[in-house]
Amino acid sequence: MIRFIFILACFTVLAAPASAQQSDRGHKLKDRIIRALAAEPGDTGHVLVGQKAKGAGSALVFKSLDGTESWRTQNGNAPLSPEATDVQAVAAVSADLLLAGTWKHGLYVSRDGGGSFIRVTGFPGADIRDLQVAGDSIYAATPRHGILVSTDEAKTWTPIGPNKEFFWSLSTYGDALYASSLESGVFRRRDGEWKKIFADDKASAFAAASHRRAVAGNSGLYIAEHGPWRQTLKGEKLADVLMPDNDTILAASWSNGIAVVAPGGRVRQRLLKGKAVVRLQIAGDRLLAGTWGDGLHIIPLSQIIRKRTPLIDAVVKNDIAAVAQLLRDGADPDGFDASRNTALIFAARDGQAEMANLLIDAGATPGWVDGEQVTPLILAAFRNHIDIVRLLLARKVDRDHRDRSGRTAKDYAAERSETDPVYRLLGE
Repeated sequence: MIRFIFILACFTVLAAPASAQQSDRGHKLKDRIIRALAAEPGDTGHVLVGQKAKGAGSALVFKSLDGTESWRTQNGNAPLSPEATDVQAVAAVSADLLLAGTWKHGLYVSRDGGGSFIRVTGFPGADIRDLQVAGDSIYAATPRHGILVSTDEAKTWTPIGPNKEFFWSLSTYGDALYASSLESGVFRRRDGEWKKIFADDKASAFAAASHRRAVAGNSGLYIAEHGPWRQTLKGEKLADVLMPDNDTILAASWSNGIAVVAPGGRVRQRLLKGKAVVRLQIAGDRLLAGTWGDGLHIIPLSQIIRKRTPLIDAVVKNDIAAVAQLLRDGADPDGFDASRNTALIFAARDGQAEMANLLIDAGATPGWVDGEQVTPLILAAFRNHIDIVRLLLARKVDRDHRDRSGRTAKDYAAERSETDPVYRLLGE
């Protein structure tokens, strides 16, 4: 049994001899349950951690100002409340304005960079499950009071719905707010209106990038790519999910670390195998992984995201202006990554017709063959991107090319049906 010892005099700087500090650089706050993580939007070196422990008065907030190298306890080295055991949510709105939500003991705010926290009066409910900062708005997720928002630096809070279910986490993408419920899936709020977008499982977390969506469910990972939800990691209970880019999904597992998942659902890599990972946070060029009893692990994103050319990166981010500029500056349109994937391969995979046309006009090979013997046409047919298929056929690519498994673009389209528009187009 892990013992959590709270010593009021322990302002924690986690110092160590130089050799030990080097070896432990990726593992901090050891033996603690890391219940909450947050990085300040304008300063990714400013990171907060919320701790869960067993004894009353163990609800601590830790802060790092040097990118996770060293840590100090906040609130004058004291717990947020003499009774609280669990800091479930934290938010670094700015260098001075910090928030911490507890289990059963309310919401706390610091306006002096963590020197002191006071409980927010008038906040409905004592159980705060997540906090999210988006521009001038701060959102809070609760189990029985729905989602609340503050636009005056946490002075007042307004309920915004969608209902009073058990909301576990919040995320944002573009102009939308997403709320994940442990009772009934995921809701999206856009232009003041809520819509349920996922109902296949209990949802711990939601993440999005330009061409896909992902849900960390109670019994697996769910991915939507230009179509219905598909399940992978079946039977695995997931706690969190992030997308550092459009080509990588990170799923935190209660039992088996972090699954690095490629588009389509294939697991590329497992990190922290066998550990219970309950929170994920991107801070600059690092992935922060909070565990249930093994502290905080810091993993360079360079170990996770595959090395790619700047042109491929711009395509993956769906940044057509950056792609056009790179091509004008002389970028090789057929530059490829370690798996022989070019920018056009990614554009075809993601259905980016305008991007694909731009790349081909700049000299990208329409019939390029990657390391799996897959062509842009095969990818577009498999993903049902008919506009890309039309574009490639107009460039006279080989429609009968077979990939490593012996299948053509038409074979993949036939799996949908022989009345499928892409199948019929390839048969003309």
